[in-house]
Amino acid sequence: MTYSSYLKLAKITAMLCLIFTTTAALAFTLKLSEKDVDMMAKASFPQTQLYEGMILTFTDPEVDLGVANNDVSMIVTVKAERTAGTITARGKVSGQLAWRRAKKELQIENPILSDLNVIENNMANSNGMLKGVEAIQGKVLPVILLLDLNDMELGIFAHQLPKSMAVRDEKLIIEL
Repeated sequence: MTYSSYLKLAKITAMLCLIFTTTAALAFTLKLSEKDVDMMAKASFPQTQLYEGMILTFTDPEVDLGVANNDVSMIVTVKAERTAGTITARGKVSGQLAWRRAKKELQIENPILSDLNVIENNMANSNGMLKGVEAIQGKVLPVILLLDLNDMELGIFAHQLPKSMAVRDEKLIIEL
């Protein structure tokens, strides 16, 4: 082999090493707006939970992403049911965003319901139920599912689970 052949081989080897080490270190990042997350979250609703003797059904989410610290909130319609009837209210659920990779779920952990306004009451004697609904304000509710990737069509990313998801500057940052 000539000197120029060794030089070409060395250049090719160096370039291949650079390509293989660089692509392994690169991450693909997606930034989703509140509107994007809101549209995706609607696929995970309605959600029903049993809480303090009431069946709570959450519908019509409107997602609000925070500036940092994985803060997330959403305005939801809450339907509280007991055998005597139902009360429907609109309120705000706030909590911390948590990506559960093993479950393929983006959750709101430690959700707290606040700013509850009753919009429909179809109970003859609703005093006890109203007090029950008002009593859940400010208390930590069970985890709320924001996105379930098991149920979503992800196209080219179907087999690539995100490494992390975080809220920054009112956007959902997804690192693949």
